Amino acid sequence: ALPCILFPSAVTSSISIMLMPTVAEIQAADDRHEMLDIIKKVTGACFTLGLFCCLVFLLFGSWVGVTLFGSRTAGKFILTLAWICPFLYTNSALSSIINGLGKTSSTLFVNTFSLLIRIAGVFCAIPRFGIQGYLWGLLVSQLAATLLSVWIICLNIRNLKKCTS
Repeated sequence: ALPCILFPSAVTSSISIMLMPTVAEIQAADDRHEMLDIIKKVTGACFTLGLFCCLVFLLFGSWVGVTLFGSRTAGKFILTLAWICPFLYTNSALSSIINGLGKTSSTLFVNTFSLLIRIAGVFCAIPRFGIQGYLWGLLVSQLAATLLSVWIICLNIRNLKKCTS
């Protein structure tokens, strides 16, 4: 199921790689307005792609599981994983923005926190709910990473001035 879910992330990963130098350049210019503009455009596009993919996987996930993998279980996993798409695709852009702002330690913190949630899912959710529990933990970790990243970006954007030139 993961190859289906991760396939569109090739687009968002490419966007993220191109985004980091742009963010660093805007930060060097100390232009809060342009920074907010680029953040809104990129995160909005990634989140929209994630919502679209979520909808497609929710509508056709069972069919894809049976058709591609010959398994109803794979279809069930695709349906569960569909919910992470908006957050998974947006997180790559948010991490790139944080790195472009020069806050690499914040990216480490977000990723570590997210991984700790997944590890907790392994120890707490898998014994009770099986692999479905792990997938729920994955969803919670992606949501937590998104919220933490947005919070970190908001804190750092406040320090930029609006460029008047």
